[in-house]
Amino acid sequence: MTLLRKHGIAHGTLAKVLRHHGLLTRTLHRLNARQQKKLIQDYCGDLPMSKVASRHRVSLGTVSNILRRHGIPARPLIDACRWREVDETAFDHINEASAYWIGFLMADGSIDARRKGKGSPVLTLSLAVRDLAHLKKFRVFLRSTHCLTRSRAECKIAIASRRLSEAVAMYGVVPQKTKGARVIGLELDRHFWRGVVDGDGYIQAGHTTRNFPSGAPGLQLVGSPSLLAQFRYFVCTSSWPEYRGQMRRLSGCHCLSLKGYAAYHTLRVLYGDCAVALTRKLTTARRLLGEPTST
Repeated sequence: MTLLRKHGIAHGTLAKVLRHHGLLTRTLHRLNARQQKKLIQDYCGDLPMSKVASRHRVSLGTVSNILRRHGIPARPLIDACRWREVDETAFDHINEASAYWIGFLMADGSIDARRKGKGSPVLTLSLAVRDLAHLKKFRVFLRSTHCLTRSRAECKIAIASRRLSEAVAMYGVVPQKTKGARVIGLELDRHFWRGVVDGDGYIQAGHTTRNFPSGAPGLQLVGSPSLLAQFRYFVCTSSWPEYRGQMRRLSGCHCLSLKGYAAYHTLRVLYGDCAVALTRKLTTARRLLGEPTST
């Protein structure tokens, strides 16, 4: 098959050339019941059809016919052509890690719906180069072997997977979500909101006071009006019921600010006893909370 592709010729032409020079071609042969069973086992063990055909010295058509006779459907083309590994079940169940990364994708991720053709949607996460280590954590979470691309300003990972895209869409991470982003089902999940703050939030220290010797905490989150309204509800419900902050519009985006005790208690809820977070923001949050900053 490699020779045919290399020289752009047909099977018959190759056979004639080999016979003309006195060379024998590798003959294909019929498979008995035991050999067919082994062929089926190889294919069901995720071996590509081309390798199954080569291993058993039969054509791709023969492999296809044997599978069809035994009622075994061929894998979808998108799965058969995928040569990078990824855990497409990563978002099937909500736990701390999956909720966090859904929140982070809500902030910094995007989905290319591939309107032209029938290709799978592409899930992309782009970060500044300084956060390359965090992008590697995301790849580890997905058990992915996809490459990380890096430019002077940013690094990113792009994964074509319909199942992953549909899984995160259930929680509101959809194409063209920038202006209308809204979480579904994770409105009160602190791990989700930590992911959002890590992606689109700012944590800073103000002047030191008697109550805040490390500096008065400040937390600002930018995003769509609907998402910020949901975050305000989360703050009032889980950390500071007295919070009455209002959204502001700044240079084309909306933001919500928390200061003093509202920020302090919200940071404690978000970053207290967590297993996954953006290291630089976790360090700042722990310093403002008066906790050890080692991770």
